Amino acid sequence: MAQFNGMVVTNKGRELLARTLASKGKFIITAVALGDGAYSGNLRECEELVSKKLDLILLGVYSEKGSTKITVGITNKNVSESFRTNEIGVYARLEGDTKAILYAYDVAVEADTMPNNSLGTTLELVYDIYFDVSSEVEVTLEITDSIAFLTQDIAKREFLKTYIVSGGDLKGRVQLEADKQYLADDGKWYQNIGGDRVWEKSGVPDELLIEISWKTLMDEIAKKENKILVKNTAFNKNFGTAENEVLEGIQLARTLGLEYGGELNNSNTKTIDTVYYDTQNKSFFKCFQENTLNYADSSCYKGISNNDLLLKLQNLITISETDEIYIDKAYKGQILNISFKRTYKNIPIVIVGQEKYISSILGTTRIKIFNVTRTGFSLVVLETTIDYSPSFPYIVI
Repeated sequence: MAQFNGMVVTNKGRELLARTLASKGKFIITAVALGDGAYSGNLRECEELVSKKLDLILLGVYSEKGSTKITVGITNKNVSESFRTNEIGVYARLEGDTKAILYAYDVAVEADTMPNNSLGTTLELVYDIYFDVSSEVEVTLEITDSIAFLTQDIAKREFLKTYIVSGGDLKGRVQLEADKQYLADDGKWYQNIGGDRVWEKSGVPDELLIEISWKTLMDEIAKKENKILVKNTAFNKNFGTAENEVLEGIQLARTLGLEYGGELNNSNTKTIDTVYYDTQNKSFFKCFQENTLNYADSSCYKGISNNDLLLKLQNLITISETDEIYIDKAYKGQILNISFKRTYKNIPIVIVGQEKYISSILGTTRIKIFNVTRTGFSLVVLETTIDYSPSFPYIVI
């Protein structure tokens, strides 16, 4: 292959790079070509190969710290006429553009001859081209030709996609970057899971460099599946209800006594007799009317959190004591003083029930309560049947 000075970014290429940086779009390399001409002026002003002869096969592109390497395949399979490889050009476009421009160009210091195919395919090689592109630009390839040949390195880089940024060869490095993949002496790629760290130039991976392969991936998946099958822990704690144990998710539904439907604050359909959590009120609500509301409207929901239930309990009547008032031989104007079973902090409420008949005579006794204190109350007989002893139940709240 010919020897070149080094790729020169053309003026058109600079404009393209500036547009790419401004739009934050993808910088797409569309073609690399060889020719037998040579641009005689300022190489930055070149807009097309002087005499293009052969489009090369795009195999891969790798970017690191502003430097971009394009790997191309060169073959004389379709070369019917030999030519001198005097010039080389890289074509590129911005994502969305319909036409590519000559981004970089170079003229050979020492040209070589590309043989014709009269004797068959006699030349097949891989060639790397280096040039500068801003590290802020995402560089991709536009591959339109089928690949005629493939090296093991290209296959590993391009056809076993890992979507892990390449850090290049492991050997010779003094620093490894977090999560990047490196090519070790054994020809395998390894991901650095040890973070940014110092490296002693060795090409042999350590325990923090994990081999990137289908086998490694499947082994890791199998390990995780086995853990899932036998899992009885979460957050490094066992499931259970004792101290330092984690409550399983199903226990929430069991505690609520109803099916848990997730968060309430969305437009999903909420079903009857299902509990939803309102992130605004920080409470659970039971749905009793199907709806799609994203808030806890009282026409569709009833609060069932501990605080809601506590408030309801606090509103209930508390019966402090119950008893009966027995009036022996009641008569009109009779006054009785009744003592409570204990002294109350505040004056309570006394409620007297209906008369309980203790004889076959239908009683017509009417009484009135007055002078309720913290220790008792008084009553007066307003009306009664002669020679009759009525009884009245009462409660204190």
